[in-house]
Amino acid sequence: MAAYSGRDLTIATMTGTVYTVIADVTSKSVEFNNSGIDITTDDDDGWQNFLAEPGLRSVNLSVSGVADSAAEELLTAISLGTSSVSLLDCQITFNSGSTLTGNFMLENLNHTGEKDGGTLFEASLKSAGAITKA
Repeated sequence: MAAYSGRDLTIATMTGTVYTVIADVTSKSVEFNNSGIDITTDDDDGWQNFLAEPGLRSVNLSVSGVADSAAEELLTAISLGTSSVSLLDCQITFNSGSTLTGNFMLENLNHTGEKDGGTLFEASLKSAGAITKA
């Protein structure tokens, strides 16, 4: 397996018919969740038992990085509720080339300063619906 820098990640949103990068991420945490459905009964001899399929799947992202002014305006409008967009059709691309594509809710946004004409930010995104990995 080829090695790559784990901090390199971009977030792109659908604009028209193509994805446009709105943020370069320098630090991230990606969490994949599969919540089980507990079906333990008295017959399980004290051992917990789950259905084979999870009841709830989700992907959560905590990121920080640099956004240009257009992206900053979009992210701020979404987080303040002044945009008609509440879910972002996103494509998350890792430096390895793999992608996560689907709808994400921008849960929170924190501007932390400016760097070389871009705005430093921290944000949390949560998946809404099915996410595809390629």
